[in-house]
Amino acid sequence: MSDKLTAFGITGFDLAATDSQTAQSIAQMIWYFLDGFCSRKQDYPVSTSNLVQYVVHLKEQDLHLAFWKSLKSGRWWFQLNEHQNLIPCSYQDYKQASRGELSDRLLNTLER
Repeated sequence: MSDKLTAFGITGFDLAATDSQTAQSIAQMIWYFLDGFCSRKQDYPVSTSNLVQYVVHLKEQDLHLAFWKSLKSGRWWFQLNEHQNLIPCSYQDYKQASRGELSDRLLNTLER
C-alpha cells in the first residue's frame, strides 16, 4: 500500500526445479502485492495540511516526537525533528510513546 514503492521482484524462482507449494506461495505473494498496490490511498504527506499532529515528550530520553495522523486514511507517521522525513508507524507506536515507552520501530529509527 506504500505510495513510495517503486519496485517488486521475486528472484531465484526456477519453474522446473520448484515444487507446487512454492509456486502457489509465489502466486499468493503476487496476489497480495497487487491487492495492496490497488488499495493505495495516495496520501503520503507532501505537506502537513491534511494531517493532525500529536506531540509526545519522552522525559527520560529528553525527546519530542511528532506523530502525524492522516485525515484521509487514518494512517500514522512520526518524525524526530522538523527536518526529517515522515516515517510510517502505527497508532500502537503512538500509544506506546504516550506511555513513555519506545516501540522497536522507534528505537530502530533512533539508532540510525
